[in-house]
Amino acid sequence: MIELKKRKKDPTYIGKPTKGSQGYGIVLFNDIKDVPTKLHKNSNEYLVQEYISRPLLIERLKFDLRIYILVTCLEPFTVFIAKEGMSRFCTRQYSPPSKYNFSKIMMHLTNYSLNKKNEEVKYEFNGEDALNTGHKRTLSFVMNYLKERNQNHEIVWKKIMEICTMILLSFHPFLIF
Repeated sequence: MIELKKRKKDPTYIGKPTKGSQGYGIVLFNDIKDVPTKLHKNSNEYLVQEYISRPLLIERLKFDLRIYILVTCLEPFTVFIAKEGMSRFCTRQYSPPSKYNFSKIMMHLTNYSLNKKNEEVKYEFNGEDALNTGHKRTLSFVMNYLKERNQNHEIVWKKIMEICTMILLSFHPFLIF
């Protein structure tokens, strides 16, 4: 028997223009009537997803991960996934989304092009710890952070590999066609 999760009473959604980039035109909303008819100067089309309102935070900041993948051959399908990557952090401390903070993009979006405008943005470029501080850090920083807090970072990495594999396998047929 499949157990369905109960829907949140008032879920939050995030709308992303299909032809947008650098975080521009992204909106948060609770009701479809609040979606602008044109999200971005280049597109009337957008992808809508349910917004994760309880994300994993580091130092009360939301972050994303950049995983680097190299495809060297399509037949046989040969792929390398880098063990190191990048994490980008928001420049404002996170609060769960509400109609009062939907417009606070530096709290909800990790895009560098948006967060670099914050006077508090920190990017360290020198020293031994340069990639473990500030608002751009290494993937290994995130994994070590989890490990230091007794979280199973190995399962997280395994899940990342599973997701990468599923994505690669899903678009492989379109590449060889």
